[in-house]
Amino acid sequence: MNSTTCQDHPKPLIVIGATKAGTTSLFALLETHPQISASIIKETNHFCPDLWPLMPEQKPMSLDEVQSLARKGQTLHRGLIQSEKAYLACFPFGNNIHFRAEASPFYLRSTRAAEEIHRHHPDARLIVILRNPVERAYSHFKMEVRDGRVPEPFATCISEELTEERLGARTRHGILESGLYGQLLARYLERFDAKNLLILDFVELNQRQVLLQKLGTFLEIDPKQFDLTERRFNTWGEARNPGLNRFLAKSGVKEGIRKLLPQSLIDRVKPLYYGRSTAENKMDAASLRLLEDYYREDLHLLSQLTGVASDSWISPS
Repeated sequence: MNSTTCQDHPKPLIVIGATKAGTTSLFALLETHPQISASIIKETNHFCPDLWPLMPEQKPMSLDEVQSLARKGQTLHRGLIQSEKAYLACFPFGNNIHFRAEASPFYLRSTRAAEEIHRHHPDARLIVILRNPVERAYSHFKMEVRDGRVPEPFATCISEELTEERLGARTRHGILESGLYGQLLARYLERFDAKNLLILDFVELNQRQVLLQKLGTFLEIDPKQFDLTERRFNTWGEARNPGLNRFLAKSGVKEGIRKLLPQSLIDRVKPLYYGRSTAENKMDAASLRLLEDYYREDLHLLSQLTGVASDSWISPS
C-alpha cells in the first residue's frame, strides 16, 4: 500500500535543519497544508540520541505529558521525545493525511540521526534549508548569546569552539559544526536516495511561488493548499533587557516558562520581550576571513555531493 495515499500510514516528513536557516518558518508553512499532520512539538529531537547529553535543560517527555499537551490543544517549540509511543502521539489524526511532519535542526548536526531515521523510516522525505554558512554561524551566535550560553565577543566564542574541536570534544551549541553542510549531508546521502531529500536555500523562504512549487513537486501534493497568510517567522533578535535575559536563561526559568506556557501565548509575548537585532552588530573582519577559510573545503564537498552552487557565499581564496 502506498503510504502517501493512505491516511492510516502517513509518511514521515522531517525537516533536518540547518539551525538558524529558517526551519521554524518552513514548519509553520508545512503545518497549514491539510494533507500534513504537523507535530505538536516542532523539535522532538527523537532521532539524535548522540546529542541528548548536550541538552541538559530538556527533560524527556512521557507519553502522558504529550497526550496531555494534545488534549489541551497546545504546542511546544522544542522538547525531548525519546520513546516511540510518545513520538507517535505528537502527530494529530486527520482525514486524508499523507505526511506527518516535524522539524529538528539538531538532526543535521547529529552523527546518529541519518542512521536512526533510515532504520525506522527508510522511505522518509527529508528537507534541509541551507544558508550562507558564515552568516548562519553569526546568527547562531547571536541566538546563543541571547540565551546566555556562549561568551562574547564572536571571536572568543569561535576560538573556544575551535579549541574544543581540536580536542575532539563537541560543544552544546555547535555554532561552527552546524555549518559544515557537505560533511553533514554526506551521512544522509549514504543512506537515502537523493530523490528523498529536498535542498532549499534560505532566500527561497521569501520567494513564495518558487518555494510552494518545489514543496508541491517534492511531496506530490497541491501547493495551492498551503496558506501563506499563516506563516510565522522566527525573527526576534535581542532581549530588551540582556541582564534579565541571561539570569532567566542560566537559572532555568526561561526553559521552564517555555514548557509551561502554550506556544500561542509565547508568540504574543515575544514582541514585548525581544527587539530586533541592531544594525551595528556586525562580524569583525578577522572572524569573517577565519570562517570563510574554515568552510571553503566543505563547500567544495557540498557542491560535489549535491550540485549546490555555493560560490557566492564566500570570497575566492
